[in-house]
Amino acid sequence: MGEHRSDPITVDLSGLARALLTRVQVANGAQHADIRVRLALHPNERLARQQLRTLLAGLDEVLGRAAMTVPPRTTGRRAA
Repeated sequence: MGEHRSDPITVDLSGLARALLTRVQVANGAQHADIRVRLALHPNERLARQQLRTLLAGLDEVLGRAAMTVPPRTTGRRAA
């Protein structure tokens, strides 16, 4: 597949939630973070939906902050 994957970093909240973060470098040298999250959902549907809304809001905030630190991608075009 032409990619290199680092050993994952794990955050484990004992039966409640688990996150794995792996740094990946693809064949062309580009790198990205691969993040997998598992969250135990409440059996009550209304509360499970609230958990998912909270998770998505938190991910949106964290990913937005992290993405702002990445230099903008270049298109390969030169300024005229």
